[in-house]
Amino acid sequence: MKKNIEIRSYYKGDKRKYKKIYEIAVSFSYFLDREDIYDQILKKNIKGAHSDQIKNILLIKARELGFKSEKQGLFRNYSINYRPDYFRPLGKGGIILEVERGRTVNNNNDLLDFWKCHICKEANHLILIVPKHVSHTRNIYKKVKERLAFFFEKKNYTNVESVHIIGY
Repeated sequence: MKKNIEIRSYYKGDKRKYKKIYEIAVSFSYFLDREDIYDQILKKNIKGAHSDQIKNILLIKARELGFKSEKQGLFRNYSINYRPDYFRPLGKGGIILEVERGRTVNNNNDLLDFWKCHICKEANHLILIVPKHVSHTRNIYKKVKERLAFFFEKKNYTNVESVHIIGY
């Protein structure tokens, strides 16, 4: 198998208690790294493409892992109409899965996705799938890793217990 996909995980406290979430994130990374899937992603990761085109490639794997597409009602206690790309309940919480493309860093969508996970009462874990590069922005994956790492320094803890960033 090629190694085109990268993954970086951050945890609040002892990472051993988040083994199940990590296994789910790794399962996504292996799926994305399959040659047939990665080739599909490369064809869709072009200027002007929408993240929905990448999400559609992930849909089969997301469903297989128990995620529901655009779960409504997670933000009903707020005056905003956000929906995650995918959501999976897990124990006393859940996992938000977000798929980004070209506007990840320039529009702060990585921080918005983290914030959505932070305010969502049903979610306490985030899997964020981002491009490594797009035509107009380099080093997206690297920048997202650097930005979200700050939330996993003890002085900056939030109620988000883990983040898994997958770079395609």
